[in-house]
Amino acid sequence: MSKLKQFKSLVIHDYAEESFHLPLHSHTYYELIYIFSGRGEHIVNSIKNNYSQGDVFVLSPNDEHYFDIVDNTHFIFIKFTETYFQDGDLYQSSGIMRISPIDIMRKKILKETKIRLNDVQKVMMKNIMSNIAYYNLKSPSNINSSSIIYTHIFAVFSIIQGAMKNGIDASLNQELDKDSLISFIHQNIYFPEEIRTNELSDQFNISASYFSIWFKRNFGMNLSRYVNNYKIQLIKKRLIANRQSIKEISGEFNFADASHFSKFFKNCTGMSPSEYKRNNHPQNN
Repeated sequence: MSKLKQFKSLVIHDYAEESFHLPLHSHTYYELIYIFSGRGEHIVNSIKNNYSQGDVFVLSPNDEHYFDIVDNTHFIFIKFTETYFQDGDLYQSSGIMRISPIDIMRKKILKETKIRLNDVQKVMMKNIMSNIAYYNLKSPSNINSSSIIYTHIFAVFSIIQGAMKNGIDASLNQELDKDSLISFIHQNIYFPEEIRTNELSDQFNISASYFSIWFKRNFGMNLSRYVNNYKIQLIKKRLIANRQSIKEISGEFNFADASHFSKFFKNCTGMSPSEYKRNNHPQNN
């Protein structure tokens, strides 16, 4: 996999193409990408997001990505090194930005879900990007030293921060408490409707799309598999203890009936509850 390098503090590319000209790759620099038109799929660190007109993506060094273009796509790529914002004082003195553009670019969630702008933010973003593209077309040699371009790029990050601040994706500024989440799942393991993705994301004030990504990243499996594994552990203990009938265990875990329970258990373990009980009864060991 190639790793692209850049030595200038700022480079802007504006073009359209029917198939993306690069394979999966990473960079040594930061890259902000705006979609003027077109649609397809953007893959970042193996996570796929559909894209269309008006979408914005941010990448930091070592992020791996590529575009799978469906309809001819017009991009603008704003590529900059860490020194670009360190050299200027607009960000530091503005008092508007709560977090730096570099910190925004590094946020994992911004690579895993699309930045969701409201209607006003979309119009502002399009106008700003059009201005940047026009300036780059007319005065490409002045890009690095242009205060106009610097101010426009700063405005882009102000819009992104606005999307984050407005809670369009509440998960952008928080991470879940793993212990609290697992404790909640374990306490409600007998109530399947309480531990579905939508219910858990509401309970913990986080978007459902991000919850799924976050859970798999932190536990190495999706929510359904985790819940099923924990259920199976509890069910096995009950079968070995031999104090409840299969029907009673089925009812305790809110299965529709014993038949559904048996099918679930066999799919997970490769044997029926009766077989497991028989094979693991203390008298048979």
